[in-house]
Amino acid sequence: MRWDLTDIYPSLGSEAFRADAARLTGLADEWNQWCREGLAGDPADVLTEAVKKLSHYRLLSDRLIAYCYLLTAVNADDTIA
Repeated sequence: MRWDLTDIYPSLGSEAFRADAARLTGLADEWNQWCREGLAGDPADVLTEAVKKLSHYRLLSDRLIAYCYLLTAVNADDTIA
């Protein structure tokens, strides 16, 4: 049996993988900027926004990490993954 991970990403070098990796960096930069701005406002609104931002970041990072993990699970010699 051979795993088919193309439903997640076509490959590590694919445009989709690289775009998501870049998007993850952008989300981290946005989070840092948002935190530097002081988190002013109604605490409930700030918390709601924080949960939304962290959820988007976490979903994307989990997808990228899971893909790399699964690649190495079937080929431990894949040093790029």
